[in-house]
Amino acid sequence: MSSRADLTTEILKARAVKLSRRPQTEERLISMLMFIRMGKRLGIPASKGGEIVRLKIGYTPLPLTSPHLAGVFNLRGSIVPLIDPSPLAGISGSGEIQVAMIIHNRKGPFGIGFDRLEGLVSLSSSAVREVRGSGPVRWMLDDVPILDPDLISP
Repeated sequence: MSSRADLTTEILKARAVKLSRRPQTEERLISMLMFIRMGKRLGIPASKGGEIVRLKIGYTPLPLTSPHLAGVFNLRGSIVPLIDPSPLAGISGSGEIQVAMIIHNRKGPFGIGFDRLEGLVSLSSSAVREVRGSGPVRWMLDDVPILDPDLISP
């Protein structure tokens, strides 16, 4: 009878140890579209990204506007604001924008200009840290600013 009681005690101890362990949280993967602007890597959540267009005809600069508003361009007969993400991400310098990603937020469509699309990257949610109070830069991946297009106003 003693050995049966010992076995029951061992089983109960093993269950107690197992139950006392914290459950491991599942790492959530998030997808980011990474691009290059003025030699600096930037990103946006892939769920916010849209069509990529080459600005073959270029765009029309708008004087006396916010530094991040590079101008406007024609997208299939619609005039669309073109955002230069450089000033929003604290990148100095300026240069001609050749490519834009069309974004739709509650204020309407706009293009985020960049030099080169790097691609789609899947990351662990723990690799990205949230940033408060830095305008449209909502997250950071090491030293890479991740923009939240919902916080960008043309």
